[in-house]
Amino acid sequence: MMITDNLNEAFENLYEDEKIIIDTITEENMKELIQYANIEVPDFFLEFLKTGMLYGFEIKQTSVIFQLLRLSDILNTDRDYIGFKEDVESGIIVGTDLGGSIYYYGKGKSDTGLYVAYEGAGNYYNEAIKFADTFEDFLIEGKGIDILIKWNCGLIRPEIG
Repeated sequence: MMITDNLNEAFENLYEDEKIIIDTITEENMKELIQYANIEVPDFFLEFLKTGMLYGFEIKQTSVIFQLLRLSDILNTDRDYIGFKEDVESGIIVGTDLGGSIYYYGKGKSDTGLYVAYEGAGNYYNEAIKFADTFEDFLIEGKGIDILIKWNCGLIRPEIG
C-alpha cells in the first residue's frame, strides 16, 4: 500500500508514483534530520521521507499545491531559506506551494503543528499561520484545507507584532 492511498479525497497527487526518481535514504540521513529538527518529527512524515519519493498534492478545484520537500532539501534549509532556523529553532520546513509560500512543522505561536509562511518572510515564527495540528489531520482528515485556500487567495494574512 502506498502512503498516498489514504489521502483525503480533496487532494490530487501531482506525480505518478512509478515515474518518480527515488532518492536513497540512509539511517545517517534520518539521524541528521532528527538532530537538525530539534523537535520530534512525526512518524507519519518520516514514512514519507523514507520512501525517497517526491510527493506533491493539489487541492482539487483550486490552485493550492502542497509539495513535500525531499530529505536532502530539508537538510539544506539553511542555504535555501536563510533565517528560518533562527526564527523557528524547533521545526523544519516540510514543503512549498511552488510559489511564494513555505510549509513547516514545528513550534509556532499557536503551539506545535503545520504552519504556512511567506518564503523569505521577515520572521517565519511571527508571520506564520497554523493550518493543522498534525500531518494526519491535514492529509487524511482534510483539516486546514480551508485555511490554505484562504491563504492562497490572499484572504488571510499573518498578524505581525
